[in-house]
Amino acid sequence: MKTHKWNDIKHRGMTPERIATADRRVEEEIVAIRLRDLREAEGVTQEELARRVEVAQTQVSRAEHRGNPHIDTLRRYLEALGYELEVMAVKKNKRIPIAL
Repeated sequence: MKTHKWNDIKHRGMTPERIATADRRVEEEIVAIRLRDLREAEGVTQEELARRVEVAQTQVSRAEHRGNPHIDTLRRYLEALGYELEVMAVKKNKRIPIAL
């Protein structure tokens, strides 16, 4: 039985634009999973986090599932869990903190 590389299968018949769109969606899902995992690791429910941030529970859910929350939403979400948001521009071996 012949094996195939995932990239070959994934990219077969797809335009570069469709590949870029698919890759972007995967990255958004990864962000959403990490936010949910972080909240759960802290032992906080969506309802409790919503109270801390002073938003509806549906907004917390949306931030976790949309995968591309606004920076301000992300900052408030993380601060409510006791974290700070740091943004870094990275290029090869260069790392520059971005003040928001």
